[in-house]
Amino acid sequence: MKGKVTIFRQILISVLIPVLIVLFIVELINYQNTKNIMVAASSEKNNIISDEIKTIFEFQDISLVMPEDALNIRLKDISNKLVTNYFQNTDGIEKINLKSVQKDLKMDPNWEDIYVINQEGTIINTTFEKDLHLNLYQFGEDLRKYLENIFISGAFLVEKYAIELSTKKLKKYCYQPTLDGKYIIELGTYSKKANEVMWFIRQRLDEIANKSEGIVSVDYIINQDNPFSLNSDLVIDEDEKLRIQNIFTTKKSGEYMPKEGRKDLHYEYIFIDKITDFFIGAVIRIVSDRTAEEQYLRNELIKAIILFASTLVFLILIIFFRANIITKPVRKLVIATQNIAQGNLSERAEVIGKNEIATLSVHFNLMIEQLQFSHDELEKSNIEINEQKDIIEKKNKDIMDSIQYAKRIQEAILPPDKLVKQYIENSFILYKPKDVVSGDFYWMEQKEGKILFAAVDCTGHGVPGAFVSIVGNNGLNRAVNEFGFWRPGEVLDKLEDLVEETLRQKENEVKDGMDLALCALDFENNVLEYAGAHNPLYIIRDSNLELPEAVLAIEDEKRNLYEIKADRQPIGLHINRKKFTNHIIKLRKGDTIYIFSDGYADQFGGPQGRKFKYKPFKRLLLSIQDKPLQEQHEILNKTIDDWRGEKDQIDDIVIIGVNI
Repeated sequence: MKGKVTIFRQILISVLIPVLIVLFIVELINYQNTKNIMVAASSEKNNIISDEIKTIFEFQDISLVMPEDALNIRLKDISNKLVTNYFQNTDGIEKINLKSVQKDLKMDPNWEDIYVINQEGTIINTTFEKDLHLNLYQFGEDLRKYLENIFISGAFLVEKYAIELSTKKLKKYCYQPTLDGKYIIELGTYSKKANEVMWFIRQRLDEIANKSEGIVSVDYIINQDNPFSLNSDLVIDEDEKLRIQNIFTTKKSGEYMPKEGRKDLHYEYIFIDKITDFFIGAVIRIVSDRTAEEQYLRNELIKAIILFASTLVFLILIIFFRANIITKPVRKLVIATQNIAQGNLSERAEVIGKNEIATLSVHFNLMIEQLQFSHDELEKSNIEINEQKDIIEKKNKDIMDSIQYAKRIQEAILPPDKLVKQYIENSFILYKPKDVVSGDFYWMEQKEGKILFAAVDCTGHGVPGAFVSIVGNNGLNRAVNEFGFWRPGEVLDKLEDLVEETLRQKENEVKDGMDLALCALDFENNVLEYAGAHNPLYIIRDSNLELPEAVLAIEDEKRNLYEIKADRQPIGLHINRKKFTNHIIKLRKGDTIYIFSDGYADQFGGPQGRKFKYKPFKRLLLSIQDKPLQEQHEILNKTIDDWRGEKDQIDDIVIIGVNI
């Protein structure tokens, strides 16, 4: 059997899969936690290094306070002498022998230098020949604005210690414009004490990198426009330069994890606050080798996979051997069941062991014995049932044959289509019996130059209704042909007597009867006479022509539907019997008249399973007046079928329409 699920497979699904899912989730969580711990530890290590570096540079600021104050006094004194004594007249200032001036002012040529800067930011004269013709504006917009403000202020300005770009040594700078404001005299001096502090800081940075496991290098990077390492000869390529500049701009730390050969390196960039007025902010660059960590994680992942696979194989083997103990007797029981299903009731299940399956096999055998007994009894019963079935089928055939014969009799009493067209050419009859035979019928006769026609609804439907319809049809024929009545009111009065006489209702209190609408149409004079037992007459006429003999029921833009109500009494036994009213109506060309039974309006259906009702029936008749009568017949038939849908027809239906 394709797609069958064995017990072994069910055990695998119900036991193995949940265990493996739990094991997988546990291993996944364990792996992720290990990874998170290692990442957090590495990040914490870098934060500790960053905090230590900040502490080192705070120490630097404190250490440089005293030597810096002494240098500030000396630099101011030398700067004032240069501006007021040596460069009072700046003509030819670019050619002055500054080394001679340096010697005259007793400046140390190894530690102290003089610079002359023009308004374009270029050093035009200096004792430090490497910086001659160097344009300071190229080092960034901040330095440009700084020098331009000195030109504007005209005051002496001394900086804190700053990094000299060419030597990466701490150097003290001061600035003072010449008296004519054309140049800036810059003094720069090294400090032995400051250099000792810087040497100590670089040594500490190197020690941090060497002593921290997994740390490849630690660099203190300054200068956003042209970043460089303060403590090493780090070569910064263009890609890393852009990353560092972005850190300076956003002032947010970042990380970068390239793959270099077999090493998994991790670059972390930590932004810190400024240390000098020139170099705003700094970036600590920490490079870590995480190859060992990544290898450890891979090993943990491999261990988890091996554990997962080993557990899977182990569980499958255990389940297979344990399931076989259960499934072997079950398979034998299944085979026995299949043989029994094929009709071999002598088959019995093998009883093995003393477990639940053995108990099941015992009860299974008892059940088969009872089944075999029941099967034998059932065969006897089937023989009797088949005999009774044959009798019932024969009787049912006799009944249906009788009903079919009754149908032929009923159809024989209905006016044939040829006669209907001969009497009333422009007409239609919608006739829909509920059962094979009907309690509704239509009747037509010619008398005294008048065409009499009726739509009759007998009590009940099916065979009972059909019997009453024969009584009604016979009564109408006798009232007209035997007794000579043709006026509808007189015909109904006589029909009432004939029905009571035929059914002996006064003696037996039989309440069967009929409702009907009877019309006598005089085509020569266009006069219609009508009488009704419960069933009314509808006349539809152009809206500009009134019908005083009737009640206006509904109207539209073109036509009005008039109703002539029937007497509220049936044909049959009735208390307070009265003579039927005979209505006389003068017809006009274009009038359409309708008589009908109640089966159409009483049919259940629609979205809410309600009756169709008379008001929608009137609107439907009014809406189809532009159609020929045959098309009206089709519309009425389709409308009630659509309304009924899947529901049963509850009553017989007959509608007669005549156009004048």
